[in-house]
Amino acid sequence: MQLFKSASCLVTVIAFVVAPNASAVGLPNVSNVHQGKVLPETGEFSSAFTTGKPDVWLRLRYEDVEDDIPAGSPLAGTEDAELLSLRAVLGYTRARFHGFWARLELEASRRLSSDEALNVDEDLSFPPGPAGSRIAEGHALIPDNNFEEINEAYIGWRSASGGCPNAPGACNGHTSFKLGRQAIIYDNHRWVGNIVWRQNFQSYDAFRFDNSSISNLSISYAYLNRVNRLFGDDSAFREYEMNNSHLINVAYQLPIGKLTGYGYLLDFDDNTRTPFPEGVGVGPGIANFDSDTWGLRFVGKHPVSDGFTLLAELEWANQDPSGDAGPTLDDNDYINIEIGGALVISPLIMGLKSSHC
Repeated sequence: MQLFKSASCLVTVIAFVVAPNASAVGLPNVSNVHQGKVLPETGEFSSAFTTGKPDVWLRLRYEDVEDDIPAGSPLAGTEDAELLSLRAVLGYTRARFHGFWARLELEASRRLSSDEALNVDEDLSFPPGPAGSRIAEGHALIPDNNFEEINEAYIGWRSASGGCPNAPGACNGHTSFKLGRQAIIYDNHRWVGNIVWRQNFQSYDAFRFDNSSISNLSISYAYLNRVNRLFGDDSAFREYEMNNSHLINVAYQLPIGKLTGYGYLLDFDDNTRTPFPEGVGVGPGIANFDSDTWGLRFVGKHPVSDGFTLLAELEWANQDPSGDAGPTLDDNDYINIEIGGALVISPLIMGLKSSHC
């Protein structure tokens, strides 16, 4: 995984902003509305706490890196890295009372092996910057570090279905919102996600509104105040402060699949922990990565016979520099085409992905 993206390929930048790994394509698709656990309604305020539900999650992760670096490069000798770490999560979701509920989730991670990686925490400083810090560390990049933090802390509300405003049971209606620190995932994590492949999950300080009152149509909107990134509190790149940043995702379920239109409008504030304007880029001519991304996505399947189903995933997006974006940046298109088939005896998937920069 690269820490910084070049200005010549702006289409990859937003993937790093909210899901910093272009290989995120292929993760399971996520519904664009009403995400997260919502417990049944309770009739008393006090019982909303006592009838809540705790959850615990432990994950052991090992990563080994062997970069191919030319012998004459200043980074020669920093090709390798390995890290064994354990992630622990403790969460609690309160039951609903008049539609309102709350969630608190704590997460922590500890290295279980010797630190033989550039973790992008206190081992990356200015000066000497990314390259100098890597040379000083003597290892390649694995951005999993020791940390403890609040991953989620929000209050939510969901309307009740007709006839059961306070009755026992889920009574899930068509409108919901969340306010506070929360996970946000759209579609296959490609543009917006929580980066599940790293130990420190990404979260957002945001307001989110979802609605699915029209049959087959689902609408989601989020206003971002801050992106709490995967590097932890000790890192210069621990967060993105956002200004007038909006996420819009609208999906319609067709008989043969789901058609989604989206707009991700990002405006970055300064990051005072780095010497870069707005704290998002490095290199001559880059001011920041303010951008507007609009796209269309289709995921569907069609039975061809009793034993074979045709699968398709098609996506196009265009990203334009906006706001204070650097003058050297230009708009770019993103194209993803995946065609496959599912057999009764076993699945067979074939795909082609093309990113135009």
